[in-house]
This record gives sequence, C-alpha cells and structure tokens, in this order.
Amino acid sequence: MKILYSIVTFILLTVSSMALSHTGLQSSIPKNGDKLAHSPESLNLTFTKEVRLIRVIIVDVHGKDIKTDFVPSKTPASSFDVDFRLLEKSGYRVNWIAMGADGHKVRGTLSFSVQSQSVSKEVSADKDMDREELLDGHGSLNQ
Repeated sequence: MKILYSIVTFILLTVSSMALSHTGLQSSIPKNGDKLAHSPESLNLTFTKEVRLIRVIIVDVHGKDIKTDFVPSKTPASSFDVDFRLLEKSGYRVNWIAMGADGHKVRGTLSFSVQSQSVSKEVSADKDMDREELLDGHGSLNQ
C-alpha cells in the first residue's frame, strides 16, 4: 500500500508540474471572435507567464498580410502590443508564436472582424479637436 501511495503521489506531482510549466495566452484585445464596429489601432496579447514573442502575423480573409510594427522580442514579457494601420472592413486572423522560459514554443491563432473601416468615435473626435486647434476662428491655419 505504501508503494501504491508513493506511485500515485509521484504521478500527481509530475502531471501538476507539467501543467504549470507551460505558458498560454491569457487574453487578447481584440478577443478571439470579436466583431468590431470600428478598426482597432493595435493588437494586445497577454500571456499567463513571461515569454519572448517571436512571431505575429495578421492576415485578412483573402490571405493578404497586414503590415505591423512587430519586432521579435529579445527580453521576456507577459504583455505585447502590436500596432498596425487602419483595417478595412473584413475578417482577420492572427497567428502568433511565443517561446516560454523552458524553451518550448507555444503557438496560437485568434480571429476577429471589422464591420467598418472608420476608427472609433473617440479617436475621430480627438482628430477633429486637433484640427480645430490648428484653425483660427476664420477657418484659416494659425501661424
């Protein structure tokens, strides 16, 4: 009975340590499956542990790559932002690869869609305010 107890304990410790050692995606913005009214300005990936993000590729429904500012990380972090241009009305797929502290690669995919090419109203309002600050009361540029 003592041997059986030792074997069960060993198995449980091994399985639990294996489960804890692997890193995964905790959250993303946009979330997987999101249907966005407006184009996001960036992608945020947050992981359960610190990782080195080594690849992020965004493609539309036609397989066209979306240009981003992504650069593979040299130092581990748990959260990453990837900026990109205004997205057109379409569906998008994000493929990412991260490397955990144990050297194992973790891969994932998420998808979202954009219903309109415009940016959010808050961003548009800020742009209009900046334009108004550049114009004087007569509709000409301040100098």
